[in-house]
Amino acid sequence: MDNVSNILKKRGKSFFWASVFFSKQERLNIETLYKFCRLIDDIGDDNKLSKDDAKKKLNKIIFEIKENKSKNKIVSSFLNLSQNCLINNKIPIELIKGVIKDLSNVNIKTL
Repeated sequence: MDNVSNILKKRGKSFFWASVFFSKQERLNIETLYKFCRLIDDIGDDNKLSKDDAKKKLNKIIFEIKENKSKNKIVSSFLNLSQNCLINNKIPIELIKGVIKDLSNVNIKTL
């Protein structure tokens, strides 16, 4: 296994083990997708950020996706992957909106 898989090996064990069945380019694509999803999830889970700051960061990423450019290396790599693999921008935007929604108070009516 090459260095491409280091982040998967450390943080995404299921992705890592599945990646052994793919070509190097496919592993690169999987890692790019994983890093992007991990970034979004980490922003939502970051206890050092206020909920408002987390929402601002996530909304900035939504804006960058819509504009198809970002200074963030992870987001920029994901945008390239999206173009190459024809991933509709609505999909990552909905993912981010879901994380933003989770940052709001959740009212659970029953157990």
